[in-house]
Amino acid sequence: MTENENQGIQSNGTDVQAEVSSSSDAAVKARTRVQLNKTLPDSRLMKFDQHLEALKAYVKAYQTYKRPLRYTDFQGLVSYNTQMVSGLNKFFEELGLVVGEKGQPGCYSPTEKLKEFVNALTWDENQAKTILASVVTTSWFWQDAKLLLETKGVVSEDDLLKRFGFTAGAQPQHKPALKCLLGYITYSELVKLGGQGYLLTSATTTPEQMQDMKSPGNPIPMDDPPKEGTENIVEKKSVGTVQLSHRCKMQVSLEIKVDSAMPTEKLREILQVIKEVLNE
Repeated sequence: MTENENQGIQSNGTDVQAEVSSSSDAAVKARTRVQLNKTLPDSRLMKFDQHLEALKAYVKAYQTYKRPLRYTDFQGLVSYNTQMVSGLNKFFEELGLVVGEKGQPGCYSPTEKLKEFVNALTWDENQAKTILASVVTTSWFWQDAKLLLETKGVVSEDDLLKRFGFTAGAQPQHKPALKCLLGYITYSELVKLGGQGYLLTSATTTPEQMQDMKSPGNPIPMDDPPKEGTENIVEKKSVGTVQLSHRCKMQVSLEIKVDSAMPTEKLREILQVIKEVLNE
């Protein structure tokens, strides 16, 4: 055997070994791919506005083609690669905004709820937000956010994303997708961003929850605290408790248990005394 032939065999052996190694790496990656507990949107579309583009495009394209849609039908209707719409379909379907076509993989049609939402966007965005809220409130991520906010009152973005990530079985690389979930509940005005974090809006407080909040031992949560330098005192009366918040050089919060039969004037006298003490 010549030296060249021997080198050729060695070279071929190296190629085969590299090929096997490459194949093995791919298999390991496939095995270690994260299996999510919940469907998340494509992480490449990091902004809620990009999702809004796709939702509008679904209705417009359906009006044009009048059939279930493939990603190629969105050409010219979204500002990003139309293939990325495919990465939103399963998420949209779980929200009840699109429905997959049986026997036609990759084909989806907008639901009546989505058509209603997009039509409202043209005339009254507030109404559109209400429609989207009726969809989002059925989602797992809203239930997660609602429970956390009802428990803590005010929650940071980081804490909300951690809760979403834990429930979804996600990894740090999924954070852009998790932030999109927050975009849905914020746009729908189910939550609002205050000075110290996110809190529930009044629209998301049901009469039953209000009754619970009036029970003894459950103070009525306050929104943003008074700005520094103000001398007003905020009071909210319930059957069981009163929560006060006063801000001078520091934030002071008190919770006072009161009798439901206590006259309002008597309560105001007590509040005035507390205010005077705090201002000293």
